[in-house]
Amino acid sequence: MATKETKRFPAIKFQQGETRMYITYLRARDVLDGLTQVDAWSPTNKQGYQRMPVQTRFRKIARYVMGKEGHPRPILPQAIVLNVRDEDQKRLKFKDSEGDGLGLLEVSHEVTFWEVDGQHRLGGLRYAVEEDPKFADYPIPVVITEGLSRLNEAVLFHVINTTQKRVPTDLSQRFIETKMGDEAMRLQVIAKGEDW
Repeated sequence: MATKETKRFPAIKFQQGETRMYITYLRARDVLDGLTQVDAWSPTNKQGYQRMPVQTRFRKIARYVMGKEGHPRPILPQAIVLNVRDEDQKRLKFKDSEGDGLGLLEVSHEVTFWEVDGQHRLGGLRYAVEEDPKFADYPIPVVITEGLSRLNEAVLFHVINTTQKRVPTDLSQRFIETKMGDEAMRLQVIAKGEDW
């Protein structure tokens, strides 16, 4: 990180059609101070396109990340999707000294990253840091889109959350159960109804 005014993140810059995007990561501490925000519907924000976050999901994700759910390697490899709206685009700068799309993304303290997908994972990280400050350095992968309007964000949120198809996981579950050396974990998997 640079100064109070600017944060710097290592990033990869690329473009899909008209939309510039960046792949980077944030640490849990980066989302504690209001860097990200969800556009949730409320009586005072009737244009919000997401539901209010669910606190119980925050706690569940925090427990998972903190290793309290019995998982041997609690990781969150799925990327969060954030957007910098049109009005904030001028507050982003990308420094690419080699011209290869690898560089530093500089973010003014005035920028808001809108949480298009991943609000519960981010909330879970915030909760984990409140429970144990050592999780402030926990990194989470992020894809940042630049310049989508609120409507485009809502469409992207809809596409992400309605077009993903669940795939059968019975074979992976069978493999996990047969290879699991940890009897307590095996019993936990069975107790959740994941036995065959």
